Amino acid sequence: MKKKLVIILISFSLLTLLSAQTNYSLEFDGSGDHVVTSIFNDSLIVNNEITVAAWVLIDDDDDTQEHRPIIGIHPDLYFGIGYSPTLEAYLPEIGIVLPNNEFEFYMLDSEEPLEFDQWVHLSMTLTETELNFYVNAELRQTVAIELGELVSTDSLSIGGNTTTFSHWNGNLDEIKIWTRLLSESDIQEAMAVGSFLYEDYLLAYWNFNDGPGATTLTDLSNSGNHGTFPTAPNWSINVPPSLVVDPSVLQFNLLPGESGSSSFNVKNINSDTLSIQILESIGFISIGDKIENPFIVPEVPFSTVGTTVGFTDDYDEECGFGTSTSADVVYRLDSPGAEYDFTLCGNTAYDSKFYILDRYGDVVETDATSYGIACNDDFCSTPSHPQSFVSYLPNIFLDYGQYYLVVDGWNGDEGTYTLAVTYSTGQSLEPDPFTYEDNTEYDLFGLLNSGVTVEQIQSYKTQLAAEDYSNDPLRNSMDPGTSGRDSDISFSPNPVTLLPGDSTDISVTVSVDSDDPGGVSYIGYGFFDMDTLNNYGDFFISSSVPDIFAPDAPANLVCSPEVGQIGLSWTGSEEDILKYYIYRGTEISSITKMDSTAFGDLPLYSDAAVEMDQMYYYQVSVVDMAGNESDLSAIDSASIEVRIVINEIMQNPSSVSDDNGEWFEIYNHGTVNVPLFGWTVRSTDDAGEYNSFSITQHFILQRGSYLVFGNNINSAENGGVTVNYDYGTSVGLGNSADELVLLNENAIVMDSVSWDNGETFPDPNGKSMALLDPGLDNALGQNWQESASISIFGDGDLGTPGLVNFYSAIDVEPNSINFDTVYVNDTVSMDLLISSIGSSPLVIDSVYLVSEQDQFSVSFAAGTVIETSANLTISFTPTEFGRASANMHIISNDHMTSDYNVSVNGFGYFSSADIDISSSSIDFGETMVGQTNTVPIMIQNNGVIDLVIDTMYVSEDFTVSLNSGTVTPGDSLSVGVTFIPNDSLTTYSGSLTVVSNDPLDDTLVVSLSGSSIEPGPTIEFSDSELYFGVDLDAEDTVSAELVIYNQGLLDLAVEEIDITNSIASLNFWTEFLDAVVEPGDSVSITFHCHGTLNTYFTSVTAIATTNDGVYPLTLSLGAVAYIDNSVMEVGIVDTVDVIIQNPVTLGGLNIALGYDPEVLSFQSWAVTDRLATLSHNPDEMNLDTDNGLLDFGVFTAFGFGVSPGDGPVLRVSFSTNSTSDSSTSISFEHLDVLNTAGNPIYADAPVVDGEVVITDTPPHTPVGLGLTFDDYVVLDWQENSEGDLSHYLIEKDSSDTFSSDMLSTVSTTDITFTDSAFSDYAHIYYRLFAVDNGGLVSDSGATASINLSPPLAPSGLSIEFDEQIHLSWSQNEEENIEYYVVDRSTDSLFILDQYSTFMTADTFFVDSSFTDGSTIYYRLSATNTYGIAGEFSEIGSISISLSTANEMIPVEFALHQNYPNPFNPVTQIRYDLPENEYVSINIYDIMGRRIRSLVGTNQDPGYRSIHWDATNDLGQAVSAGMYIYTIQAGQFRQTRKMVLLK
Repeated sequence: MKKKLVIILISFSLLTLLSAQTNYSLEFDGSGDHVVTSIFNDSLIVNNEITVAAWVLIDDDDDTQEHRPIIGIHPDLYFGIGYSPTLEAYLPEIGIVLPNNEFEFYMLDSEEPLEFDQWVHLSMTLTETELNFYVNAELRQTVAIELGELVSTDSLSIGGNTTTFSHWNGNLDEIKIWTRLLSESDIQEAMAVGSFLYEDYLLAYWNFNDGPGATTLTDLSNSGNHGTFPTAPNWSINVPPSLVVDPSVLQFNLLPGESGSSSFNVKNINSDTLSIQILESIGFISIGDKIENPFIVPEVPFSTVGTTVGFTDDYDEECGFGTSTSADVVYRLDSPGAEYDFTLCGNTAYDSKFYILDRYGDVVETDATSYGIACNDDFCSTPSHPQSFVSYLPNIFLDYGQYYLVVDGWNGDEGTYTLAVTYSTGQSLEPDPFTYEDNTEYDLFGLLNSGVTVEQIQSYKTQLAAEDYSNDPLRNSMDPGTSGRDSDISFSPNPVTLLPGDSTDISVTVSVDSDDPGGVSYIGYGFFDMDTLNNYGDFFISSSVPDIFAPDAPANLVCSPEVGQIGLSWTGSEEDILKYYIYRGTEISSITKMDSTAFGDLPLYSDAAVEMDQMYYYQVSVVDMAGNESDLSAIDSASIEVRIVINEIMQNPSSVSDDNGEWFEIYNHGTVNVPLFGWTVRSTDDAGEYNSFSITQHFILQRGSYLVFGNNINSAENGGVTVNYDYGTSVGLGNSADELVLLNENAIVMDSVSWDNGETFPDPNGKSMALLDPGLDNALGQNWQESASISIFGDGDLGTPGLVNFYSAIDVEPNSINFDTVYVNDTVSMDLLISSIGSSPLVIDSVYLVSEQDQFSVSFAAGTVIETSANLTISFTPTEFGRASANMHIISNDHMTSDYNVSVNGFGYFSSADIDISSSSIDFGETMVGQTNTVPIMIQNNGVIDLVIDTMYVSEDFTVSLNSGTVTPGDSLSVGVTFIPNDSLTTYSGSLTVVSNDPLDDTLVVSLSGSSIEPGPTIEFSDSELYFGVDLDAEDTVSAELVIYNQGLLDLAVEEIDITNSIASLNFWTEFLDAVVEPGDSVSITFHCHGTLNTYFTSVTAIATTNDGVYPLTLSLGAVAYIDNSVMEVGIVDTVDVIIQNPVTLGGLNIALGYDPEVLSFQSWAVTDRLATLSHNPDEMNLDTDNGLLDFGVFTAFGFGVSPGDGPVLRVSFSTNSTSDSSTSISFEHLDVLNTAGNPIYADAPVVDGEVVITDTPPHTPVGLGLTFDDYVVLDWQENSEGDLSHYLIEKDSSDTFSSDMLSTVSTTDITFTDSAFSDYAHIYYRLFAVDNGGLVSDSGATASINLSPPLAPSGLSIEFDEQIHLSWSQNEEENIEYYVVDRSTDSLFILDQYSTFMTADTFFVDSSFTDGSTIYYRLSATNTYGIAGEFSEIGSISISLSTANEMIPVEFALHQNYPNPFNPVTQIRYDLPENEYVSINIYDIMGRRIRSLVGTNQDPGYRSIHWDATNDLGQAVSAGMYIYTIQAGQFRQTRKMVLLK
């Protein structure tokens, strides 16, 4: 796989503070909007100094308006932007009056234009002699000027005025004017929103926050220069930023597995100190979960079906009832100022609540409800929720702005809902659309100004909704860690505090995973306030993989010679194909790109600039959409050769007369298909005169094909010949001598044959003269021969009309050989029968084998001639174990398959011993010095002869019990390997070597290892747990004895027994102090227990401290077994567990249980855990289910036992007989514990019985309800899982309320239902319930419905004539229309046998079948998806009258786009012929393979069409996809694409 370059872009936009106060800007329409102030010339210039600053956003609706004024006095002074035709964008400009009273514009000289739809801060300073331009508080240019006297009597206006030639188009905000010059650093401070820098010099400060309803634009300076609105102001919440980031884009070019770092500068241009941190932004809030990332109401009316399941509880409002602690879903509604109705009453399925929040998250106040807020809890019921607990909120007026609709629930309820939003009835006007330009659903992250497209944001939001990031390379490689994932992107410093005007650099480190990423992905981040979590703005990190690699070269290039041209086809390698290049040469070394620059994006090309008999070599390359050109394809070649050969002549038939039975055959031995129209055949009669005929049919003789000419086409009269062209008596073929000459349409001789009365040519009677091979010179008699004796046709004459004259053919039986299993070095042979089935003998040139193993052989003489058949012998001699294979090639003169392949297989197998050793290594562990440790190992013989072990030997410090031996087939031998350590604290390693007669593994080595320890005592205990029983009354004492053994070589010192008493009511102790135990001896220790015992199993730990280590002992008291309490469902089989707490080493159990058979029915039993290791005799069981006794008998494990501990389980399955809630118990009849010798330790051991609680709940609502219609209505659903299910109940009604007079009910035990009684219904509703044996019904029913009303008759039929008849009509209102039927007739009564029927899914139809002077009638009907046809439409008609025939003759060739396209299953292809031409129309698949020939004949001029039914030349349906169709008419050739749908 190629490594792909990964481009990671971090795209910042100017970042806006979301504050508690609503900020506004003014939006100007560019045609008349402006603001008039009270500032005049006398107050504008003080001390000849002025500074003007403004935040501006340029709308791109009209990007060629020459000037856009921000502020000015007409015509003395103007500050704004001007259009640069060179940059096709805007730059800042100033217009001033000069001393000569002329008006002059000065534009910033810059190559960096202002961006559309993005906030930018512009400012200028002006004196009488100097002008300075600032962009985003950066000085861009200083210009020397001469300022004239300001004489205008107009006041200063914002955005233009009624007398200016242009107006501002976009948004303006934060305009400030100072009567002094500000420096660059001053302007950097002054650009902050809310800054009052140099307040004493402020002539005006308009912050545009007056908002909707204001009549005055307030001046915040002390000058009182307020503004008025001559036209209604358009307020916008799209306002300037609080943070500026530079640069706006960071780019990382990384390969997978690489890391990179960069940095950006963030500046606080707010008037407040900002403490910010970079966090993963709202991009990771699930859509619809919060107001930060809501679903969108795109338009009103609006309706949607959703669910609150899976969402979180974020908002809780109280209106009537509190506790709205349910999951909620949020929608955003952008209101232009209108009254709405909101309802969940469609089919909401739970107890809902609905309320409306404003853009700050506060519930909207309203007089439309009794609660004073826009909130409703209970109003209506729905089919899915019959109680009246569903919400409805009508007549809510929402002023201009953003609002959030919250679908909530009551008291934790959640489920599906249907939300509908409509304008309230009675509104006098349709409200104007909402116009927040930069706060639409597609600009959630403020990214459209940063180069991110709408489509990319939509794709990202869709990805967020799916919440599946498994295939997202950016998320996989760059997760920020906020969700507990590994982080491969980091910001430093983070967080950071910025004073007003401060800035800082933040570094970014990015790592890319080593896996190749693909596609484009985005992650949203934001700058958040550390205290309030206000979001100052979002930015995106995007990852993309640019296409910088060339595509693969085209494959499978095929060059095909055609008449007058060479056709090329190939297989494309890319999906993003821009074009192909064709390379050509007459030699391989001279291949160059052809003159044309490109040849389209289809894998087809026809080269007409070629010459006859010239070989051409071709290659192809492909260019993708990124402009990358591939390597050249493999070379293919072709030449145009016209070789039409007279191949066979029947000049003297015997079965019929010469007048009926003469014929001759021609063969196309060239490289192209040849049209024969206009060719001439000539012969010479007895008088030496020419006789001839011209071919008047449009034959195209395909290369490699035959054409038969005869004097009688009737095979019943001509001797049984299939004649393609009947020339009658035009020419005669002389029996003894004659001549045939073939001339093309230009009278050029293409071939001729003169036979000579038997001198050199054959002179047969009843046989044809046949050319031995079409490649031979047919002018020479020795190259001709009488037809072979097997070539009988028709009535008995010999010949091969339309077939190969002389051919050899091979047949091999069998066509594959399998030797199965053969012992190594043995030889097995098999024969193949080779038969000659042609008209000429079969010649075997050679036979050879191709194989990686040299284990097969064949012997057959080269040049063997086979008249009938011969045997070929092949042998298999395996030389090694395993499978062997070969391909046998039989090279012959077979005319079709010169290289015949036969597969050969066999398997070599040893006739030998086969050794298998049970382990390849032995670890002896620790062994005391001076002692031995023996481990057995098994040697198995899996072979077919005796395994002879010649020798076995081991390394030093190890011994083996045998040195040699023999193992018969299938038997095994046990060998002991002993470890004898001599030195203390040493690690040993060695090996056991086994040498045998196994041919594959004659020497096997087993690794040996172990270690030695010092000799000492070895402690063993009689038990690791002492059990004291449970029959201990208060103040009683019980005792138990423990024996300690010394199995070592030195004395064992038992130094101390320490008991930890952790239970207050029990006391365990022993009088034992200490003891020394000699080797082989033991000591007994008695333990006591005193106190009150608990019912359940309890234990304490005693610690024995010895010179052989510290060992824990368990002292146990309590029940030996207990039965788990359980809860069982009525009708369900469930299990009850019997837990065995074996207090000692368990050698066996004798268990019997009792239960109430009236309540429970025994089903089965099984053992699990360690109890499963015990053996069990089923003959000992007595399962008396009639009396509720389960005596399982004895489980035993004599000799080894189950170690103490909790866990062995006897699992018993019961079903309930009860049909309602009840309870019962399961008890121990007895439990006896046996030791490893099989003797009882505890008879009737202490146990705890169990309680079973039985409950009955209604069945679940059936799921998966589906409905189909095919003559009958068929319902099907998934089977319920309840064991006590009785049946299903189906309700059927004509109303979705299931309350009409037509309501009917049926029951069934199946999971399908067929309804044939539907004739009285136009619309049927079904509801499905489940019912259990106790009569309980599922809480709700599954629903389905079907509309069986016939479609209405189509209307609006229109019929027009334009070269063809065009019908169109209106689309039916029904949504389930499958197709329309068009009936066409020349009779207005539509008699059955006089009209045609067509089907179409469209609302138009084109009819190209008509005659001059005819009247054609049409009628329509519609058929729905259930096959129900509607009534006929009104009949329409059209009369065809053509003034002259020439009006129907096209003026130029044309191939039109097929109709319909895409299509299924039939499409029409129209084409225009201005003159008589041979027309060829073919269809190709996208691989360039021809699949169907539609037209191949000469046609007269006219407008023509043909239909294609999506089948190939064999009549088989083709698959869906893109297809290519081409036309060739004379020199005209055109290609088009079409798409077949399935």
